[in-house]
Amino acid sequence: MFIRYLIVWLLIVFTGYSTFGQAILVTKASEYLKKNELASAREAIDLAAKNEATQNDPQTCYVRGFIYKELFKANPTVLTHRETALTSLQKCDELDKNGAYKPKTAPVLDYLYGSFYNEGVEYLNKKDFAKALASFKPFIEYRTKTKPDDYLAEAYFNAGYAALALKDTPLSRGYYEKALQLNYNNPLLYDDLAQIYQQLGEKKLAIQTVEAGRQKFPNDANLRISQINLSLYLKDYPKAEKQLEEYMRIDPTNIDVMMVAGTVYESLAREDSAKRKVYFEKRKMIYQKILQKSPEDPSANYNMAVTLYNKAVDLLGVDVYSLEIQDYNKHLDEITKIFNEALPFAEKAVQMEPKNRNALKALQGIYHFLNRRDESRKIGARLDQLKG
Repeated sequence: MFIRYLIVWLLIVFTGYSTFGQAILVTKASEYLKKNELASAREAIDLAAKNEATQNDPQTCYVRGFIYKELFKANPTVLTHRETALTSLQKCDELDKNGAYKPKTAPVLDYLYGSFYNEGVEYLNKKDFAKALASFKPFIEYRTKTKPDDYLAEAYFNAGYAALALKDTPLSRGYYEKALQLNYNNPLLYDDLAQIYQQLGEKKLAIQTVEAGRQKFPNDANLRISQINLSLYLKDYPKAEKQLEEYMRIDPTNIDVMMVAGTVYESLAREDSAKRKVYFEKRKMIYQKILQKSPEDPSANYNMAVTLYNKAVDLLGVDVYSLEIQDYNKHLDEITKIFNEALPFAEKAVQMEPKNRNALKALQGIYHFLNRRDESRKIGARLDQLKG
């Protein structure tokens, strides 16, 4: 009988010793951590995490999560360290029924998920939108459950921007709307979201978003331009012209504003044939102003060439055979004069942007009308090469 009790006692002692020994490993890991001996700390805590006696102890999971967080902090390129840290800390929270470790795990989790946010920003700056989006997603998921603050609002915006760059309009819309709900303070949010609504045919939402943006950021140039473009989209041409002229008075030397003016006048000319000549002159004057200020601007050179080219083509549409011979000659002289006026701008546009197919087509047409057939054929050959 005595021998049997002795055996039982010895089993209890050795079992307790095994558990105690594993607990010592957790303590040793913490001591190594304090000395910043991360390799030793990792070895000790991994042994404790494998043992049945301590692997389901919240303290073991917390210490392991913290050690792997420090390993990741020391070498952020080893993403498996972050994964292990997150897995351990999440397990700690699951096992910690009384929430005793919550104040300890929270700042560590904030750091780890914050690293996803920082990676997302870096990928955005590199224009790697797919990786940026993949990085923002875990940060958003975590922050939504813990701290719906300004960082979350900015993450929603950045994720929306990345999704838009990837042409995932529904996903971009969802993120942008969440950013708006959190009052994210950026005019680009209103501008992009209004354009998304416009593309989706949701006119009311587009108008509301632009107006809200204009109220919040009255001096933002992009929102002014979006408001004008929205009026054009809604075919409210008088309103578009009024908004444009108001903007021109505020910022008359801004090239971007003048370029928008040229586009607006082109749209107005198409819609109001009675005032087509008036809008042609306005558009021509706009591009003259831009080219006086920036003669090497490729867009201004191209648009001036196209404005004059289209004017000449419109005149060609007249029933010339019904004209008297004298009027016929005057008519052709006027068209030739306009094509000659357009020529240097078209040549300049092609010189600055040799692969601009529209500029090449305009230049080919001008050469053809002016009976410069060799030059016209050469441009045609360049266009054929671009097709390949």
